[in-house]
Amino acid sequence: MSLAKLAELRTLITPRKRESFVFSEFQNGIPRGAVTELSGAHGSGKTRMALKLIAENPSVHVAWVEDQFTAYPCAFPQQGVQLGRVLFAEAEDQALWTANQMLRSGIFGIVVINTRPLEQIELRRLQLAAEQANTAVLLLSEDPTIEGAWPIALQLQINRGSPRRLK
Repeated sequence: MSLAKLAELRTLITPRKRESFVFSEFQNGIPRGAVTELSGAHGSGKTRMALKLIAENPSVHVAWVEDQFTAYPCAFPQQGVQLGRVLFAEAEDQALWTANQMLRSGIFGIVVINTRPLEQIELRRLQLAAEQANTAVLLLSEDPTIEGAWPIALQLQINRGSPRRLK
């Protein structure tokens, strides 16, 4: 095998560095094309953390998907987020399906999902859809999903606004 062929093969199998969204809380940012989980008790600041990420990326359109609508849109502008960039969806028991449709549309750079705990296969489907759309998926949850679950690229536990990296 020639050196040129070997170099070509090396570039094909070397993992590509993921693009990421700027986020002042983390030097490497939040990865695009991946699932990130923000977990913490009710009132811990995970929604505020998600809003901070959205505010720091003002050109990005966002889909906000929930089982039952709990977001308070009036707080979004207070955190620096223009409501015209955010599509809210109350999906009841179809939150995962709705999020997948948002990802397939290719319109949104960030999809925030606030729903029940997801199974490993559901996380994998989300991860594949996020990767294909090059979109950051943010899961908001009370408890961390199986710590170290492989479809989740980054797990952050929020405790009163202070994030701690789990994965």
